[in-house]
Order: sequence, then structure tokens, then C-alpha cells
Amino acid sequence: MLARISILGIGKMGGAMALRLREQGHALSLWNRSAAKAEAVKAEDLPGACVVSESAAAAVAATAPDGMVVLVLSDTAACLATLDSIRDVLGGRTVINLTSGSPDDGRAAAAALPAGVAYMDGAYCGPPAKARQGAGVLFLSSEAEAEVDRLRPALGVLGELCYTGTKIGASRALDYAVVDLALVTYASLFSNMEMLEREGVDASQLHEHAAKRLSTVPGALKLLHGRCAGERTDAAYLASPVATLGTIHAFWASRLPYYDAHGIPPVFPKAMAGLCEAAATAGGGDHWAADVSRMQEAMRPPAKAAEP
Repeated sequence: MLARISILGIGKMGGAMALRLREQGHALSLWNRSAAKAEAVKAEDLPGACVVSESAAAAVAATAPDGMVVLVLSDTAACLATLDSIRDVLGGRTVINLTSGSPDDGRAAAAALPAGVAYMDGAYCGPPAKARQGAGVLFLSSEAEAEVDRLRPALGVLGELCYTGTKIGASRALDYAVVDLALVTYASLFSNMEMLEREGVDASQLHEHAAKRLSTVPGALKLLHGRCAGERTDAAYLASPVATLGTIHAFWASRLPYYDAHGIPPVFPKAMAGLCEAAATAGGGDHWAADVSRMQEAMRPPAKAAEP
């Protein structure tokens, strides 16, 4: 009996996904440059059958013609090389690319496929432990929306499936934006940790009040996104500011003398204060009284001139 799913790339993420799928009873065909990692997945006593192949092409050939080929490789170069090696055996199979990379990388993989092969471009939001538990989020974009629906039951065991539409690259863009929220929070903790410990702050109080503040993030994002999507003019940025660049700058810059006095690396607050400075001077002039949404002027291309 042929496998329904082939996984090419059995690193930490690919291995976690393979174990989760096998645990849920799915038959797999695996390939990895280091066969030992694939053999370790096969050795697990799980309901789903598993075969390990010596080449990526052989692993795909061992998959049913209407099955799916999942790529979880080290980088885009490895992804493109692997796609080149399996072009002749893809048949009617659907390729799902979960190799980390940018929207441009996702489009490069799509362009490397033979005509007529269905392609889903994706990003898995969550660490391997989440994939193993089926608790992460799988962002997918594909022109083959019917294939997304057909394969949803199998893909759904990896976690919540979020279809971002037909534009290849949208799934990766959304993943970058969502993961950044967590990473910036981590950076904030690491930056403030020495000060928190020096000042005797109870960790439970930090966790409690951080949770309260983080619960307001979705509403704040909607508000700021709306402002950023509006007119990018001086008048618009000065109208009813939520918080001014000057206020936000002072928030980060005020701790720099403390960090210096106690030998704490000021990497995070200095970078954030610098971002405010760049936003306040972008386009020339003094914009410290502008709304915080003007920060986008330091991180986006200049606004296009209005049509005459």
C-alpha cells in the first residue's frame, strides 16, 4: 500500500511533523540526507506505516499519485535542489513547501515546479514541540484552493490551518508578522531582566501584569493598522495622537543612564529609541509631536505621490 504523505527533510520540525502524522494513523514515505533521522522516526511504535527511501525521488514514487509531498528542508537552496531532483516523479501529487524562507523564496519554489503540479506555500507557526502535539498554526497560500480543502483533514492534525488566499507568499508574510510579536516580547524580557532582578521585582507580578497588557494587543493592532493604512501626511500624524514619538522615545531613552551605570547592555532600548529618532526625522523636519504610527516612515518605503 502506497503512503499518502511523503516528507522530505526530517530535521527537528520535519521529524516532529512525521511523528504527529504517524501517531494519527497516516502512512508516510520519508527521505532525509542523513538517513538515521528518518530511520529513527520509522522505529517509533506508532499506528501509521512508514518507509524510508534512499533518495527524494524514491520517497515521492512511494507515495500515492494523489498524495502530498511535504518539503521541510534546511533552506531555499536545498528546497530548489530537491525539487529539481523530483520533477519527473511528481505526477498528480500536491507539493506543500514548509521550508523556512521569505515570500520571494516561496514563489521561487512555485516557479521551479513542472506545469500542472498543485502547489501550497506555507509556514508553520510554532516550535517542533507544538508540531508534535498538533498545537501550532499552519499558514497556507495556494492557487489550488480545492486542494487545500481536500487535504485539510490530514494537514489539520498538525494544528490549526489558516488559508491566507491565492497569493503565494501571503502565508509567509503573515507568519513573519505573527512570530515577530513573540520575539519582540522575548527581547523585551531579556533586556529588562537584569533591572527587574536588581530592583527585586516579583516574577509573578511581572507575569500577571504582562498578561493584562498583552491582552490589549489585538485591539491596539487594529487601531494602529487603521492609522497606518490611512493618509501618510504630516497633518494625519498630528491629528489626535494615541502616543507621540517624543513620549515613546523618552520611555526607552530614560533608562539608558541606568543601564550605563549598572553595566547593562543597552542593545534593545537603544535600538528602539533610535527607531523613534529615525521616524521623527524621516522626510525632513521635526516630527516628535507626531503619532506613534509615524514610526512606519522609518520602516517602509516613502508614500507614493497622489495621482494628479
